[in-house]
Amino acid sequence: MSRLVLCLSIEKLAPSQFRNYDFNSFCMFQGKNLAAKTNGIFEIDTGGTDAGTAIPAYFKTHTSDYETSYQKRLRSMYVGGEADGTLELLITNDEINERTREFELNDQTQRSAKISIGRGDAVNPGKGRYWNYLIRNTDGCDFSIDMMEVIAVVLNRFV
Repeated sequence: MSRLVLCLSIEKLAPSQFRNYDFNSFCMFQGKNLAAKTNGIFEIDTGGTDAGTAIPAYFKTHTSDYETSYQKRLRSMYVGGEADGTLELLITNDEINERTREFELNDQTQRSAKISIGRGDAVNPGKGRYWNYLIRNTDGCDFSIDMMEVIAVVLNRFV
């Protein structure tokens, strides 16, 4: 059975969700996050790994046509936030064409990165009406994305 845990930070009003936590209760005791299940009590959130394994994390945007039925080509994207490692941007258009770009927001301080998208190729065309984006960490790095700005060119209807 897969479990979903929802958590709300009262101080920051920031929600988080965790999958496959096999615990039935949680608490904070003497400044430590504890969780319990049938075989004992465990300290959780002690580092950037899950028992030595990097923790994968990602988010995906909704699919958008940017309020126009015309096809678009993406030139670049600006992403702002912070990370302590390399991130991947998965770009999908018209639910079938995918491209991946790597980028960095170094030093765990607020930064921005410009990601060149390009025109694509015959196998994976870089034009479409509907677009969505997925950003994921590599090697379990921590990250926080504050903004994404897409630079698109709206194409002629006859393209």
